[in-house]
Amino acid sequence: MVKKSWTPDRRTVLKVIASSLGATLSPAAGIANSMSDSSGSLQRQLLEYDAVGLAQLIRSGAISAKEVIDATITRIDALDQDINALTTETFERALTRLAAIPADTQFQGVPILLKDLIDLGGVPRTNGSRLNLTNIPEKSVAYVEAIERAGLSVVGMTNTPEFASGALTDNVVFGTTNNPWDLTRNSGGSSGGSAAAVAAGYVPLAQGTDGGGSNRIPASCCGILGMKASRYRQVSGEADGGHYFLRTHQCLSRTVRDSAALLAATENPINYAGYPPLGLVEGPAKRRLRIAVSPENSFGEQPRGQCSRGPKCNYQSL
Repeated sequence: MVKKSWTPDRRTVLKVIASSLGATLSPAAGIANSMSDSSGSLQRQLLEYDAVGLAQLIRSGAISAKEVIDATITRIDALDQDINALTTETFERALTRLAAIPADTQFQGVPILLKDLIDLGGVPRTNGSRLNLTNIPEKSVAYVEAIERAGLSVVGMTNTPEFASGALTDNVVFGTTNNPWDLTRNSGGSSGGSAAAVAAGYVPLAQGTDGGGSNRIPASCCGILGMKASRYRQVSGEADGGHYFLRTHQCLSRTVRDSAALLAATENPINYAGYPPLGLVEGPAKRRLRIAVSPENSFGEQPRGQCSRGPKCNYQSL
């Protein structure tokens, strides 16, 4: 179902969470005994886990994949009227496909969202534009097929500026995606819908694309992890099977291990650039690296004082 455009109100997300889902997270250790708890308690406990952690719970039988997806749907229904991260919901598709997910998959049916800039077979890909509202790809691209083979359940598509053409997520079809930390601010772009959805706890990870910062900018705005993978490293996310000269595909997530797990699940071991396979990276490398940081932007401008001095943004300490 494609969502219609709307005018957001300015209720704070914290108020919504407190009233509908609970604002305080329960101890993670209690999840195995939570099946008899109220829906709100289960919601709070699930927020303690990333995708790898949720998959472990499902694999152990502590919770079912359907219960995880149902919790995701409940959270989206409660919060997205204010955040406006989604353009299309694919809840029924995700629930229907659960029975076909093999028991030995890495992610065990854990929900994920896709940026509305990639082909998922039978689901509208709008690119955030009125020109593409009737565009429904017949088949999924290889990248999406790899995501689903890994056991992830696609529950919807996320908002993006028209044709991913800006660093703010806003378009005339679906409106603005608001930042979950402050609804008066934008979530960044162009993968702003995915970033906002992860930051708000809809899903533990969401797919995005990055050309000139389209994963990294919204990740910074929303306080999560975003990266741009090397071109050709992964299987193609394009309908023609190729690799766009600028855009690469990777997730936005709350943990590094989720990002590493999806990178491994979508990796192309025999790639055009000749990169050796990485596989699943589960710990720090033995080889130490030096990281170069340029504080200036492309126009030679320095960051604002609070960015250069702030404890989380002090590039001078690297």
